[in-house]
Amino acid sequence: MTYEALLAVDNADLSLRPGMSATAEITVDAVADALRVPNSAFRFAPPARDLEGENSGLWGRLAAWTRGADDRPQGLPDPPTEPNQRILWVLHDGRPAAFTVTTGPSDGALTVVREGGLEAGMAVIVSGGSVGR
Repeated sequence: MTYEALLAVDNADLSLRPGMSATAEITVDAVADALRVPNSAFRFAPPARDLEGENSGLWGRLAAWTRGADDRPQGLPDPPTEPNQRILWVLHDGRPAAFTVTTGPSDGALTVVREGGLEAGMAVIVSGGSVGR
């Protein structure tokens, strides 16, 4: 991508002239040794085809909870209360398990997870699909 920008730079040797073009890499934020997950993981919700009824079964209760119903399924984390908290689903013993995590910077494709119990190597669910039953 190309953007026009006005920059203040030291030009003591007068090597830069008006109208010249340049290539610049601007680092907005940097995080070392970070645990990152695909942004699609934050959009995952258990698929509607797994619902056994409007509010029956785990997935039905989960769907009701995400719509704001009071009967939150047992074992789910509390809804996020801070703007940088999100829910991630991981595969644990062959079943989805929800984690409330605190996020950090994102590059648009991957987001840093700062805290919340997620560990390197966990199978983060990024989309629904068929799994042998």
